[in-house]
Amino acid sequence: MRTITVFTIPATGHVNAMLAVVERLTVRGDRVIAYSGERYKGVLESVGAEFRAYPFSEGEVDLKDGSNVLRFYERVLNCTLVMLDDLICAARADAPRLIVHDSAAHWGSRVAELLGVPAVSFCSFVSVSRIASVSGVAYARRFWRSSLEGAPCLSSARRASKELARRYGFEGFSLVDVLLNPHSLRVFSFSRVMQPGGMGFRSPCFFLGPSSALRPSGGKGCVPPLPEGPRAYVSLGTVFNGDPELLRLMMEGVADAGYTGAYVSDGAGALGCEGDVLMAGCRFAVRRSFDQLEALRNVDVFLTAGGINSLSESIRAGVPCLMFPRQGEQMLSCRRAEKLGFGIVARPDRPLALQVEQARVLRSTWNEGMAAQVGEVRLERLMSRLDACMGAAVAAQQGRRIA
Repeated sequence: MRTITVFTIPATGHVNAMLAVVERLTVRGDRVIAYSGERYKGVLESVGAEFRAYPFSEGEVDLKDGSNVLRFYERVLNCTLVMLDDLICAARADAPRLIVHDSAAHWGSRVAELLGVPAVSFCSFVSVSRIASVSGVAYARRFWRSSLEGAPCLSSARRASKELARRYGFEGFSLVDVLLNPHSLRVFSFSRVMQPGGMGFRSPCFFLGPSSALRPSGGKGCVPPLPEGPRAYVSLGTVFNGDPELLRLMMEGVADAGYTGAYVSDGAGALGCEGDVLMAGCRFAVRRSFDQLEALRNVDVFLTAGGINSLSESIRAGVPCLMFPRQGEQMLSCRRAEKLGFGIVARPDRPLALQVEQARVLRSTWNEGMAAQVGEVRLERLMSRLDACMGAAVAAQQGRRIA
C-alpha cells in the first residue's frame, strides 16, 4: 500500500475541490493522510482519508486575505515557518511516496523537497502561467491596488523567508514560488476553458475539471421543495458571505423578477433569520447552508459571488449565473464566464430584476459543447499522472542506488 500525504488549505472550497481525488486514491487502495482544520475531519474521513489536524488555528490562514496578495503571502510563509518541523517529523515517519498540496499550502512543497519525494500542487482558483502572460496581466490588473495595502507585511515575509533559508537551506521565495508552486506538477480543479490565457499553461500543468462537482453529496443543509415556477439560488460562498445588505438586494431582485421561490445560503448568519421568508410573492428558504449540488438541480438561475468552483458546478448543471464578485480572483472567473456566455456580471447602474432575467435566458443560447468542456472531470487521467510521478521517483531512487 502506497502512502500519499495531502496538505489542504482549511477552507470549504479548497477542501471540496480535493475530495474526489482523495476518494479515488483511497478506493483504489492507497493510504491517504490528509491535513486540514478540525471542522473538515468528518468529510475527509468520509472519503477514506486518515485525518491529521494542523498545529495552528484555522484563522491563521484566513482566505479573506486572498484579496490582499501580499498579506496572504506573509501569512503562508509564517505558517510554514511555524509548522515545518512538526510536519517533517510526521512525514518522515509516514514515508509518503507522493505529496499533494493545495497550491497555497507552501509547507507541503517544502516537506516534499526535504524528503526528496515528488510533489503535486493542487490549485482551486484561477492562476497565472508566468508574470509576463495573459493570465499574469489579468491578475495584476485585479490585485495591484489591494496588494499595495499589504506592503507593510513584506518585512515580516522577508524575515520568515530568511529564517526558512537559514534553517533548511531553501531557495525561491517569490510570490509565484510561495503561492503557486510552479516547479511541481500543477493540477487545476477546473477546466482550461475557464482559465484566462489557459492555452498558455503548458506541461507540467493538468486541468482536471470541476472536481468539486464529484464530492460526496448530501448530509449538509437539506434542500426543501420550492413552489412551481421560476426559482433561484442565492449564495455568496463560504468566505465573503457576511454582507446582509447585498444578500437582501439579491433577494429583492429575485422577487421583483417574478420568481416564485429561492434558496438563500446565509453561511455567516448575516440576515439574522433562518427559515422561510415571503417577499413580494416569492418564498425564500433561508438556511445557513445547502447541498449546493442538489440546489443547482432545482433552480433556473444562480446569484453567486463567482468563485471558480461554484461557477464550474453551475455551468456543469446547466444553470446560468448572475455574478457579484467580491475580490479580484472572483472577478477574473466571472469575466471569463461572462465572455463564454454562461453568466452576467451584475452592474449597479441597471435594475437588478432585469439582470436576473437576462441571466436566466442565457440558457436558451447555451453553447452545449463549451459547457461540456467546462464540466468534464478527467479523474482517471489524473490518476495516471500521479502514478507516473511516483514511478519516476522510484526509478530515480533506484538509479542513484546503482550509481
